[in-house]
Amino acid sequence: MSKTGTTATRFLAAVSTIPILAMSTGALAQENAETDQAAQDNGGINQIVVSAQRREESLNEVPISVAAFGSEQLDARGIDNVADLARVVPGFQAAESGLNTPIYTLRGIGFNESSLSATSTVSVYVDEVGLPFPAMTVGAALDLQRVEVVKGPQGTLYGQNTTGGAINYISNRPTDYLEGGFQLGYGRFNAVEAEGYLSGPISSTLSARIAGRVQTAEGWQQSQLRPGDTAGQINRQSGRLSLDWEPTPTVTAQFTLSGWLDRSDTQVPQIRQADPVFPEAINPDLAAYPIAPEGDIRAADWDEGSDFARDNWFWQGSARFDVDLSDTLTLTSITAYAEFEDDSFNEYDGTPVEVFDFSTFGQIDSFQQELRLSGEAGEFANWVVGGNYSRSNVYAEQTYNTGQTSANRISGVLSAENFTDQRLESIAAFASVDWYLTDQLTLTTGARYTDFTVDFEGCSGDTGDNTLSPIIQFVSGLLREGAGLDPLPASQFQPGLLSNGNCTTFIDPEGDPNLLATPGLSVNTLAEDNISWRVALDFQPNDDLLLYVSASQGYKNGSFPNVAATGFRQYEATTQEKLLAYEAGVKATLGSSVQANAAVFYYDYTDKQLRGTFLDEVFGPLSLLINIPKSHVFGVEFDTTVEPTDGLRLTGAVSILDTRIDEYVGLNVDGVETDYEGGELSFAPAFSLDLDSQYDWDVSSNLQAFVGASFSYRSTASAVFGEDPRLDLPSYELVGARLGVGSDAEGWRVTLWGENLTNSYYFNNVLPQFDAIKAYVGRPRTYGVRVSYDF
Repeated sequence: MSKTGTTATRFLAAVSTIPILAMSTGALAQENAETDQAAQDNGGINQIVVSAQRREESLNEVPISVAAFGSEQLDARGIDNVADLARVVPGFQAAESGLNTPIYTLRGIGFNESSLSATSTVSVYVDEVGLPFPAMTVGAALDLQRVEVVKGPQGTLYGQNTTGGAINYISNRPTDYLEGGFQLGYGRFNAVEAEGYLSGPISSTLSARIAGRVQTAEGWQQSQLRPGDTAGQINRQSGRLSLDWEPTPTVTAQFTLSGWLDRSDTQVPQIRQADPVFPEAINPDLAAYPIAPEGDIRAADWDEGSDFARDNWFWQGSARFDVDLSDTLTLTSITAYAEFEDDSFNEYDGTPVEVFDFSTFGQIDSFQQELRLSGEAGEFANWVVGGNYSRSNVYAEQTYNTGQTSANRISGVLSAENFTDQRLESIAAFASVDWYLTDQLTLTTGARYTDFTVDFEGCSGDTGDNTLSPIIQFVSGLLREGAGLDPLPASQFQPGLLSNGNCTTFIDPEGDPNLLATPGLSVNTLAEDNISWRVALDFQPNDDLLLYVSASQGYKNGSFPNVAATGFRQYEATTQEKLLAYEAGVKATLGSSVQANAAVFYYDYTDKQLRGTFLDEVFGPLSLLINIPKSHVFGVEFDTTVEPTDGLRLTGAVSILDTRIDEYVGLNVDGVETDYEGGELSFAPAFSLDLDSQYDWDVSSNLQAFVGASFSYRSTASAVFGEDPRLDLPSYELVGARLGVGSDAEGWRVTLWGENLTNSYYFNNVLPQFDAIKAYVGRPRTYGVRVSYDF
């Protein structure tokens, strides 16, 4: 039997357990519904309200797998950015790309690509306003009401088509009464955090809220060879201004202006081993550099005297209008514009030897508009129909100092640069209907048509030191001589800035043999369209039990890379990927003390996108974007919340994944042809676990205390597709704890906290490039104190 057939059988077997679980929980739920209703009315597990379906509903009534956390849970676990969610959401991974573009993966579905213009398989929204590119998401988590991690392909209701899922941040909105608060924190590495908000009415129809945060810390990484020299400093500021306006009883408007500034150090990777392309030409200092001892989290090294830091900023303005056309009909408009700039200097080999480092500069401006109409058809249906338009301009450039790589010690090339300039445009129409077949049975149908276009231009070139241009001229002459063509004039290989048109990338001859090995600007267009859809059936026999099955199809648009390219082939786009998902789940509330959810899913993955390798006849293994024809994912998830006694809350979540490549033959990172059938997808640990507990009690009538602990575990995964032990992400566990006292009546709280208390040594990414295999290491043990006050 084929691997796909075996997995499909396992999926069907797993699905068959859902009714069994439902029967047992259903009987208990029915009994509890009759006997414990009073208990539920007077307390019990708090029901989180989510907007995963673009309307507010109880999490337990949504036929979608969603991990949701309220503001108190986020504060307790120290979650203040997207990457932190990897500690509390099994199946979600966040990796450092080395280029200030985070890589998000959910249920094994991710895009392991560092280009600034690359959209993620996991989209991020703040109050339904998209952050189109991962680099924009760094400062999204500020003054939050909750966060929702929606799992599975998103297309029918969300403007950014994705195959992995969506992360929705819901911020606190202005209030019609005066309130405010602040939080001050101090921790290891002299970390200081100050956050505050102020909210209240300006007039009878207008309210405002302002929130801000400042974070600073000294470096946590320390040089092995220069005692006292550190890296990893933090210097971030973020803010948000929100206005809510209700000019008439039927019209509401929300205006938001948010932004952040990040002047922190870029993370220095930790070298794991020297891995020269040409061993005979390796820099002897690199070969002799002492590898960091296993388990030494803080050990790192970088070029002495270099300022590896970033100066990045982002701002976004949005306006939302909701107009009630009738009691059952609402028109919604969401308009947003954003700008982002990246200006960073990055250490890339993790040693004091100047093997490879580079600077990046990028700019993004992005506009998006959504218009939708939602309504109810009596007791028969709930529907929404609408359209989206988005347009983004992305400019990115990189400058490389590469003189000490083994390849360039042979060629004599000291540096290079490249740039890309892209315009991404999308227009879509969507509709979704919930059909109430009976009081207990609902059918959901939805679809979205998307038309997507990218206009691309880019090239690589000599920085002006005249070390790359002569090499390209020589190679061009050899190739043209072999084809019986005259060499090109030397004027076409003059060093200089790319802005002056001095490209060294060979363009596509497009059938004209005279253009063979001719340097110039690569120009291309990618035009795609697709139809995403979702069908779901949910059955709710009582208020405490929900069963659902669904099938959905999602897409992620194609992409052009930003790479140092010798030829046009490296600037070819990867085409859109498609994911067909099947899922079955159950959500059950057992009395007032237990909430249990389970889901089983199977993904049929077509044309998965990722960064791969091809073998150039002259330059050897080079980077480009590729598609994997066929792969699949099978998974089971379970989460539960138990409150056995007053004040005690226990939560647990488990993710089990089996990811497999079904069809792909290509080159590995060393340029060796490999059959990847049966290999695993990247950033997809087979087993993930998160446990948390907290106990709250009254010390007196005016003083409360609490203590809590957390544990998370991730099994071994790989940083690349297929199998390469050098690039494994070893299994690890993280332990956290907190305790504190406060007064609910007086609004103050003091918390002592600790994260990674066992000082677990773990990686979030491993990269094999430029004569070194290096890892991005997770932060070491941290601890501190927080003081908060709300009025």
